[in-house]
Order: sequence, then structure tokens, then C-alpha cells
Amino acid sequence: MGSWQLAFVFSACGARATSIIDDADSVSDAGSDAAEQDAGCVRRDDDGDGWDACDGDCNDARAEVHPGVPDPGGGTLQHRVAEIEGAGVVGPAIAVDEDGAVHVLWFERVAEDRSEVRYAHVGDGEVEVERLAELSQGWGIELGLAIDARGAPHAAWTGEGLVHARRQDGVWVVDVVPFGSGHRGRFALGPDAAPHFLYAALDEGRPDLDHAWRESDGEWQSEVAAAFSDASDAASTRIDAVVSDDGIVHATLIDRGGGGVRALRREPTGWTDELAVETRSARAVAIAVGPDGEPRIAYEEETAGIGLAVRAKDGWSLVPVAERTVDLAWWWLALEVDDADVARLAYRDGGAWLATNAAGAWSRARLPIDGQVHDLSRSNDVLHMGIVGPAGIVLATQAPDAVDDVDCDGVVGVDSDGDGHASWATGGDDCDDGRNDTWGGATEVVGDGIDQDCRAGIR
Repeated sequence: MGSWQLAFVFSACGARATSIIDDADSVSDAGSDAAEQDAGCVRRDDDGDGWDACDGDCNDARAEVHPGVPDPGGGTLQHRVAEIEGAGVVGPAIAVDEDGAVHVLWFERVAEDRSEVRYAHVGDGEVEVERLAELSQGWGIELGLAIDARGAPHAAWTGEGLVHARRQDGVWVVDVVPFGSGHRGRFALGPDAAPHFLYAALDEGRPDLDHAWRESDGEWQSEVAAAFSDASDAASTRIDAVVSDDGIVHATLIDRGGGGVRALRREPTGWTDELAVETRSARAVAIAVGPDGEPRIAYEEETAGIGLAVRAKDGWSLVPVAERTVDLAWWWLALEVDDADVARLAYRDGGAWLATNAAGAWSRARLPIDGQVHDLSRSNDVLHMGIVGPAGIVLATQAPDAVDDVDCDGVVGVDSDGDGHASWATGGDDCDDGRNDTWGGATEVVGDGIDQDCRAGIR
């Protein structure tokens, strides 16, 4: 999984920095520089780190390798905290540019019947907050944020129509789409920087999913992408959309009356519509496109848990990701798929979780902070996560996986309980590194209240 760093909980009032860093265990001096024979091992300290093979140094050519040094990513936690005074937050949506700066968009409630759309640029430790719009209602509906090929941020929101804004030369240019209220609408940016919206057209008395986009001449166009089974499904649906690198618009929606989770694709000849997951209990969906150009759809079922639907030539394959637990509170999913076809799926289940699928195997890690995961973005092999927590917005980053056993315990990652399995937080499959009978694949003891096999469920 790699190591987590939590960076920035902020508001328009600014950020107060507080660092929390877990110190590495102190390392004792091995006390031997001379080469000598001792109990079948050679007391020789070639790298000068104070440890030799007799003391457990597994690589005497590298001074940074010896017992007591935490494996990469193990045991270091940093975050900055600031209270959001008297305000509620919805979101955030995040995007990361080529320089590694994080762009953030969220709704903040400033009065009982009024909320604001706010944007922040987070770079080099500085947080710059701007107010983009004021809405005459308590909450907005949906948010979207993306960076185009020139590095310009595009923000989108709904609540009082469909709104798209692009930051150009330090100024936000706001464009209101001339149709659609945007209820249950989602935003996606094309490779040509053209904005797209997929939204339920309830304001026009139609239980349809409409697609609106802006042409290169600045004119907005719209079309019907799909029809819901009835108006109640359209009113309660969840929608997500993405535009692939080749300009194909992909969307997914929940239509319980229509059979479950549907997958839509805009071909040159029109929209195609498939039933990806047959279910009557879906509550959340998210979509991403893999390196093969085919969509992956994450879905949450009230009765079954979380799964991933993968489009292949012969149809849709469904992969279970996490079982339902007693403390079920997901309702929002975030999905990201990288160029190596590694899927990362964020969800909430009594806390913020991240599931990663590499080489066909899923691993799950609980983020060390209470909150609701809302968005994922990846840049230079670093995964960024946008979370709304009790005190405001948290930006978390996950570094690449640990690849070295520097503490010489035979495990890559932290193994505090000595069961031979690294903790979830440091890339392993051990969901409780304080018990030596829990790890991915351990035998589950039914009815003891302990999750031995780490399958995100206690049976």
C-alpha cells in the first residue's frame, strides 16, 4: 500500500500547522569495530553503522540497514490542523497539477440558507483560498475539478444550474450552462479542455439523463444520453462520468427500476447503454477508465458491500472488494486507475479506507484519520486523497510502496507483532499489527468478534 502522510486541514480562515511525527526506535551501539569470530558469525562492521551480522545486520554494505530502523514508510505520520469555525463542509473535489500543487474545491455552509463555493491552491506549504460563488441555499449538490493540458484548473458545481469556471491569467471565467438545473449532475473534462456534464433532467419534466458539453466555438450543446425507468429513480440516482484520453465520454448511474448499475458510452454513432451490475440495492457508484480504454465501475450495495465491475470483450466481470460490516456508512466512492491498471478505491466504513488491486489481489488499509473520502488524484506515482473530516478538509498523500527490508526482520514494511506480515499502513496485509493471529488469509474464527483474515468484516 505504501505510507500515508496527512497534509493540511484548512479553511478560508487559514491553516495552523501542527506536526506529529513518530520517532524511530533508538538504535544501540553494537560496540564492535574489529572483525572477530563469534558463535559461527563474523564480527565485522564494514559499513560503520555499529551493527554486524552477529547483531542482526542483514546487509553490512549499507549503513542505513540494520535492526531498529523502520522500513520505508513505516512509522512516520505528519499532518497540519486548523479548525473551521462554525461552518459545514461538503466535498472536496481535488486535482493535482504537474508541479505537484493540489487544487481543492468544496461547498462551505455560511448560514442556514446560504453556502459558498470555495477553491484553494495548495503548494509549497501555502494555502490560498478564493470564494467562487454564493448559493442561496444551505447546500450545493455536486462538485467537479480538473486540470487541463496547459495546467489551468477547471471547476464545476451544481445547485443553481450547471456552472463551469476556468481560471485564466489569474481570473476565474464563469460560464453558466443555458439548460438544466444540474440535480444529480457530474462534471468531466475532455482532453481538448471541453467541459462535459451528465445530469438528471428533472426540471424539464423528463426522467432522462442528459449530456451537455461546450463546443470549441463556445456554444453549449445538449442531448439525451439515457432514460431512467421512472422519475423517482432519476431523483435519487447517483451519477459519475469521465472522458478518456481518446475523447470518449463514459458515464455510470444507478437505476434500480431499470435493473441496477448502468454503463453508458458516447460512440460516434450515439450512446450505448449496458447493465453492468444487476442489483436493486446499489447506493453509490464511481467510474474510471483503464489503460485499455475500457471503464471500471465501483459500486456499493446496501446488502452486499463494495465491488468493482470491469468491462471486457465478453461482457462485465464483477469483483468483490469489501464485505458489508455492522458499521456501514459508505454512500460515496472514489475510484482511480493508473497506467499499470492498478485500481485504487476509497470508501468509508467506520473510518476512511483505501482498497488497492495490484496483480489481481486486493489489499485494504484504514487511513489514520476520521472522515469521509470524497476524491482521489494521482501525480508522479503519489496518490492524493481529499477527505472531509470533523475539523474540515484533509489532504492525504500515499507514497509508493516500501521496497526494502531495512530493519532486517525479513518483512518489507512494519511488522510490530512479529507474525511475518507487514501492517496495512506500510503496504502489507495485516489489518491489526498488534495481534499475531491476524493477516490476509489467516484462518477466521467465527463468532469471536475478531477479523483474523482481514477481509473488512467480522464474522
